[in-house]
Amino acid sequence: MVLLALALAAGCASAAEDQFGKLAPGMTPAQVAKALGEPEHIKRVRFPGHKRDYLVMEYTMVPEVPT
Repeated sequence: MVLLALALAAGCASAAEDQFGKLAPGMTPAQVAKALGEPEHIKRVRFPGHKRDYLVMEYTMVPEVPT
C-alpha cells in the first residue's frame, strides 16, 4: 500500500515538473493560462515582509497513473 502511494506521488511529481517547465519568470496570467490551462482558483496574496501583492494561480496536478 505504501509503495503504491509512493508510486502515485512520483507520477504526479514528474507531471508537475513537466508542467512547471512550461513557465518562465515574468509571464502574464494569460500566458500562464495558455501554457497550463485555466486555474482552479486565482487570488491575490501578500506574503509577510513583502510590500506588494502577488497573484497566485492554483492548479491540481493529476497523477499519470490512474488510481
